[in-house]
Amino acid sequence: MSRLNRRDHFEGRVRYAADVIANGREARRAFDNCFENGDGDAVAAAIYRRSLQNPKIAANLKRYISADMAKASYEKHLGQDLREVAKALREARGMTA
Repeated sequence: MSRLNRRDHFEGRVRYAADVIANGREARRAFDNCFENGDGDAVAAAIYRRSLQNPKIAANLKRYISADMAKASYEKHLGQDLREVAKALREARGMTA
């Protein structure tokens, strides 16, 4: 898989990061990478959105990322399609072709 394809796989990165948080696993390099593709704001918003429905994510969130920052991102993008937000953020940073 090319680097560009991983960048564009927003949902997979959100799913992976949320799984690490929910299960209290060690945050390794792959976890950090979920936020380093130009769209970390949208990733954080998506994880916060999941935390509202998943008590395990909610309980562990502050161990991994700033809960305040994630909530602010969530509120900033409320009602928006986060996949589209992520794509626009990557494009604004020159992270896509």
